[in-house]
Amino acid sequence: MAKIALVGASGFTGVELVKLLKKHPENAKLDLFSFGNAGIGIGKFSDDLKIYDDILKDFTTINYNDYDIVFFACPNGTAMKEYENFNKSDVRVIDLAADFRLDDVQQWEDYYDLKHITPEIISDITYGLTEINRESIKGAKIVANPGCYPTAAIIALHPILKNKMI
Repeated sequence: MAKIALVGASGFTGVELVKLLKKHPENAKLDLFSFGNAGIGIGKFSDDLKIYDDILKDFTTINYNDYDIVFFACPNGTAMKEYENFNKSDVRVIDLAADFRLDDVQQWEDYYDLKHITPEIISDITYGLTEINRESIKGAKIVANPGCYPTAAIIALHPILKNKMI
């Protein structure tokens, strides 16, 4: 049973993840955090969540030691800003944004038009495409969740590249 925190629970991606996590049988604890909507019930953000009485917590109060897994469903730049804080704990992090998706800092900065503040770790992060990286994901401290377009392209091309057909 896992103790889970979801940061950014009131945004589009966060709401969709709440719907999945609420139904997952391995949850011992699920706390929902927000930056600007603390104190509001999660049901305000989706008709599908009106049956739940969870109140969004203020993100500034999160204690990473209280969780096994923390999901960041936030804009790009959020998870990397929290790296120094969550890295002091044993929590595992799944970032749904793009903070750790690319392993080349210069490419990342050029593409996302942000300065990456944890360049020393970016090449060590596990890319969360389970079809290819299932084993490394199991033990990863940080998992970079792939986006939908790269997932579609990689899933289609990986077998062809792996078998040297192109």
